[in-house]
Amino acid sequence: MSGVPMFWLGAIALSVLFAWLERGRWRRSAAAALPLLVAALAFPPRLPGRIEGARTLAADADRATVEATTRAVRPGGTITVTGDGLHPDYWPLLAGRRIEWADPESRTGLATLSWPRRAWLGEPVRLEGVITSADSVTVALTGPAGERDSVRTDSTFAFTAVPRATGDVAWSLAVGEGHPDTLGVEVRDPPLLQVVILAARPDFELPALARRFEAQGAAVILRTRLTASDVRTVRYGQADAGDPFATDALASLDLLVLGDGAEATLPGAVRERIVAAVRDGLGVVQMVSEPRDRSPLFPFEAVRLRDVEQRALITLDSVQLPGRVPIAPVLVNGGEVLATDADGVPTASVMAVGRGRIVANRVTAASGWSLSGELAAESAWWARVAGAAVRQPDGQWMVSDSALVRVDEPVRLQWLGDTAGITTLVEGDVTDTVHWASADSLGGEVVLWPRAVGWLTVRRVEDTLRVLVRGAADHQAIASAARLDAAQAAVAAAVVDGPPADPLPRELPRWPFGLALLGAAVVVWRLQAT
Repeated sequence: MSGVPMFWLGAIALSVLFAWLERGRWRRSAAAALPLLVAALAFPPRLPGRIEGARTLAADADRATVEATTRAVRPGGTITVTGDGLHPDYWPLLAGRRIEWADPESRTGLATLSWPRRAWLGEPVRLEGVITSADSVTVALTGPAGERDSVRTDSTFAFTAVPRATGDVAWSLAVGEGHPDTLGVEVRDPPLLQVVILAARPDFELPALARRFEAQGAAVILRTRLTASDVRTVRYGQADAGDPFATDALASLDLLVLGDGAEATLPGAVRERIVAAVRDGLGVVQMVSEPRDRSPLFPFEAVRLRDVEQRALITLDSVQLPGRVPIAPVLVNGGEVLATDADGVPTASVMAVGRGRIVANRVTAASGWSLSGELAAESAWWARVAGAAVRQPDGQWMVSDSALVRVDEPVRLQWLGDTAGITTLVEGDVTDTVHWASADSLGGEVVLWPRAVGWLTVRRVEDTLRVLVRGAADHQAIASAARLDAAQAAVAAAVVDGPPADPLPRELPRWPFGLALLGAAVVVWRLQAT
């Protein structure tokens, strides 16, 4: 039994005992009432809640108020919402009730805003947004060192900023004369990628690729077979000495690029170690220029498409890259398409193998873009091909670029990983630990309710996320626009079956029981004195 019924049973037992000990009708009644009145003060009796046909909700109503109001209104009843509307997450709680809401006058200010919560030092950070305004207004971005950029617009805007130091960085964004919004970004040192490139013969492409990786801060080892018995090894950046194909080296390797025909130059034992490393997360890019059969390191099928190599236009994400580059006269079947030529034939595809990924690449000379002056196109190509294969972190936290993080409002975090673990939450001086099983977090979302303004730290062994939490005065225009959109959608939606009306029970006020207790005590005392 719960504590409340047991408490009342004890009060009843004391009431019976007091009544048995006392003499006289008034004294016995007053003494018996004392334990019951004390119990009523501690746990006031509850009456069934009223079921009504209509209620009103204020725009700033919290979740508990919304739930209680919905439970108090019968299915099909009407709930009137005032102001901008409820928090977008609360509208589903009103299922089965009719909604009345008057759209307020339009406002000038931010409607949407997105920015990355994480950035690498030295890499551009892009901030984008949309404003609602009848006239053009100035949108200004101020950086942590006071640097300022601005634009006049009545619709969309975008800024690009480059972090100059690692750590927790904040930018300020102001629309017109409105209250500025603070945008927090966690700036990290870029990861030091470990890359090995294996060439079956001397050529220009793979050394150029090695220098490109080195320029981006990677540690690169380029091994080129000169003859059947002679192999040349060149190290770029902070590449370690030693055999790059040893088991320990492969375990820390992020990307392996195999030039055309390079796989055939590897001993069988090395190929087996690479396959095992791929299953553990290693990424591989295979350059393909000739028909090939499937193998553990090439889970595709390459068949002849044409007789000779041709130049083609390449399409990434429906955007055609400028300039034609040489592509192999083969058709690669299997995997997910990363890019195509102008005819829609895949030029690069990726396939998952265990925890790793293997990319088949038909572009035989990506340097053709640079030679024709299209350096950005070549960068975009290798970013797609290498980025699709490179080793992924064991787990990491993700938060939407458009999420508003404010005190006492829900924020959704997604954990990308497949391991259970203990998650630590740090808010100011308060630290909590939460046990989340992999079944709860794998590919799903976790909802947190920040309690303090400042940087919120969400830490798991594999990754730490820092998110800036703002107060109610920040992001007001964006929150208002989100509530308006959610309210319009909720009003337009048809009434669907919702939970039956089950209003919360109402507690009786305590003060009558307190007065009765005082009166009973006076009666017992006066009668006892006589």
